[in-house]
Amino acid sequence: MRKIIQNNGEQNPLARIYFKEIMKRINKKDIRSACSWCEKNKVEIYQDCSGKFVIDAEFDLAYNRPIINRYKSKYGKDWLKMYELCKENKLHIADMNHKEISRSKRYQPKSKASSDFLNKFK
Repeated sequence: MRKIIQNNGEQNPLARIYFKEIMKRINKKDIRSACSWCEKNKVEIYQDCSGKFVIDAEFDLAYNRPIINRYKSKYGKDWLKMYELCKENKLHIADMNHKEISRSKRYQPKSKASSDFLNKFK
C-alpha cells in the first residue's frame, strides 16, 4: 500500500511505501527478509504508528540499481535518456540508433579485410 500525500495537487517526493507492498515487490514472505533486503541495499527504514516504511524514491532507486548500472555500461552518457524511455515502455524508439553503437563497441577488426567485410553489413 503506497501512501502518497498531496499538497495543492502535487505529489509528495517523500511518499511512503510500507513493508506489505515491499514484500510483494521483492517477492519475500517475511518482514525480516524485507528488512534485510533494505539494509543490504542501503534503504533507510522508518516506522510510524501504521508500521515500518521506506521512502518510495529510495526504494525505487535500490530496486532498479542493477538496471541503471547495466544502462550506464551499455549506453554511456545516454543512459538516463534510455532509462527514461524504458520506464515509459518506449525503448524501441531509440533501439535503432544504439544498435550501431553497441556493434562498434563489441568488436574492432584488426585487418583491412575484416573491416571491409563488416562494412558490408552496415
